[in-house]
Amino acid sequence: MSLTQIQLAAALGLSQAAISQSVAKGMPVSSVEAARAWRETHLHPGRAKPAPPAPSLSALLEEAGALLDVGGDIGPLLPDLRLALHQIPGYQRAAVGMSEALWGALTGPVGSAFERETAESLTTAEAEGMGAFWFSVAAGEVIMP
Repeated sequence: MSLTQIQLAAALGLSQAAISQSVAKGMPVSSVEAARAWRETHLHPGRAKPAPPAPSLSALLEEAGALLDVGGDIGPLLPDLRLALHQIPGYQRAAVGMSEALWGALTGPVGSAFERETAESLTTAEAEGMGAFWFSVAAGEVIMP
């Protein structure tokens, strides 16, 4: 999936003109990560604008939730959202709250490979283990081949 230059500009904290110039020089638009990597490799360090600080997890969750509420695309947020989730220590992960829609967006590709179980059929330990697994999926730590 290709991102628009507007989406890349917003994700990288650059102007659309800067993105257009980089794309003309060969910058990929397949993902924010690919564009960042290309810029780090191909731009002189003195000319490259430093990457903006990563948004906080709460800001990302709020933005993603708002986008999903109006049927928007959270694709451009996924790399930063997954990175922020990945950085949450294991003992704090259970406290992170997300809407069901956001959980579905983050875990859908992996979730479609499993049958659903009801909470009543799991012991507390099994439910905690299942929660830890699905958080890892949402954080991009588990992927489908």
